[in-house]
Amino acid sequence: MDLNKLRTFTVVAECGNISVAAEKLYRSQPAISNQIKDLEAELQLRLFERKNSRIYLTREGRVLFEKAKAHINDLENSVLRLKSAKQGVKGTLRIVVERDVLSIYLPALIGGFKQEYPDVEFEILTSTFEALDDLLLADKVDFAFSVLSTKKDFFHSHPILTFTRSLSASVSLRDKFGELNSITDILGCTFIGYYNHFSDIQFWLRKNGFAKEIPLFKKHSKFIVVQDAFTLNQMLFDGVGIGLAFDEIAKKYTGGSAPLIPLFENSEPMYITVDLSYKKVRNEGYLNQAFREFVLAKFS
Repeated sequence: MDLNKLRTFTVVAECGNISVAAEKLYRSQPAISNQIKDLEAELQLRLFERKNSRIYLTREGRVLFEKAKAHINDLENSVLRLKSAKQGVKGTLRIVVERDVLSIYLPALIGGFKQEYPDVEFEILTSTFEALDDLLLADKVDFAFSVLSTKKDFFHSHPILTFTRSLSASVSLRDKFGELNSITDILGCTFIGYYNHFSDIQFWLRKNGFAKEIPLFKKHSKFIVVQDAFTLNQMLFDGVGIGLAFDEIAKKYTGGSAPLIPLFENSEPMYITVDLSYKKVRNEGYLNQAFREFVLAKFS
């Protein structure tokens, strides 16, 4: 049964007049009348008798009114209790993020949660994936946003989003070297690697059918290795070299330069899945449960 129609019915019953009920509900009289007619048709019951300018509940209408009013009051009281509980929740949530994996999403996520729980505070750390699991196990953080866990048996993990990294170059670099759509074309370029000297481009080569070219690439390519996604993307924007750009960051922050150009038409990007992880415990606190449910709903 439509709760909105049921609430309209109770207000009309209390007012005894559709025009008065319409003013109270900030609705038009025809809209109120149509809702009452729809409800009567749905229930196959006559709920009101009309005499002159007033309307009166029938016997069936009186029974429904008493039940509906109690039900609506109970729901409204429950909502008030929930809102009051949120306003009173205090505490600190400790979160660790694996480098840049959630950098462009985290501000809105934390801001949204703070709107619902204004008294909650946050401590946010960044870490490598090697140290991240130990922070969770040692109870130094409550939640982790990560792309790789080495101790999953100890944690609950929920995939929340997937982002991409595409082999890309700036317009200026492409103008300098040409189309850059073959392994031979890119051998003369400097490759901007992320965190590990060769792992990301090696993964991309294997995924796109260039596994046999890996030894050639290792022998002839020049590398610059950076430790964060923003520096990597900025170097790509500035034409320092080619690399696997963090596509979402590239869309949001262009660094004042022209957009990056994906190389190798129809090639597959790297797909990176971010997990929300937290330690397995017998009794989860209300604040932690609320944050977990908020994050999962946000990214569902």
